[in-house]
Amino acid sequence: MQIERSAIVRLLQEDGHPDRAQAAERDLPERLDHERDAALLEAYGLDPQSVLLRFTRGRGTLGM
Repeated sequence: MQIERSAIVRLLQEDGHPDRAQAAERDLPERLDHERDAALLEAYGLDPQSVLLRFTRGRGTLGM
């Protein structure tokens, strides 16, 4: 699933990780795929499957 960088940044901010959010805003590509870019998500302390569940269960927005 495609997820916009801004959605990942917002998720990190909501989870209380402002430093990670700032780094993600600077370093991540504009759009990520939760499977293809799993290593990038994990580098920011995010489990790709958990991210997918949060967005598909209405706890977040994909930014699209």
